[in-house]
Amino acid sequence: MEFLLFMLFSIVEMIGIFALTLYVFRFNLMNSVVPVLISVTLMNVQSYLIREDTTLSYIVPVLNLIFIILFVWAILRQPFVGSIFVGTIGVVAGGLLQSLLIYLSNGYLSVEEVQTVAIKGYYLQTLTGFIAFAIGATLYKFGIGFSFDLEKLRIKKERFFLPIIIVLLILGLGVLMYFLDVYINLLTFVIALLFFLYYSVKKEVE
Repeated sequence: MEFLLFMLFSIVEMIGIFALTLYVFRFNLMNSVVPVLISVTLMNVQSYLIREDTTLSYIVPVLNLIFIILFVWAILRQPFVGSIFVGTIGVVAGGLLQSLLIYLSNGYLSVEEVQTVAIKGYYLQTLTGFIAFAIGATLYKFGIGFSFDLEKLRIKKERFFLPIIIVLLILGLGVLMYFLDVYINLLTFVIALLFFLYYSVKKEVE
């Protein structure tokens, strides 16, 4: 039950952050609903597994950033440098929004409260998701956002290296799985990388 609740509210939160990220850069979320849902689900499974180990919890935001960068690069087919820019802006914007909500709650949604009282954590995630989605959709509707050409940031023959880099990451994680006792966590990340590799190859063929 705890896992299902975590996944439900985390998916709401991350869809909102994805929407804000994509809409701000003039990408229509509705054109990538299925890949977004798959990515968000994999991200949250990873987060759930990692949060059980408090020594690794600090890397969750880093992994979320990597997921979003790979999503923009592999699925939206944007330049790698541009994908880093888009992903970073999106994660920072989501973090600032959540920090603002915590501040405005006057202590009700303090970091300590959110971490110790599950219902408050779910409430914060829901607020973050819906408000981020609303802000992103509104900006997109009125044509507000970054509209510069990300293609100018593309490195020569970059698309050729995308599948290679993903395969190398998978092999590297495979080695870590062999030596470290974090099999399920790394296996989830490998599945995510395979998902991005599939879409990358599929888009290239199309």
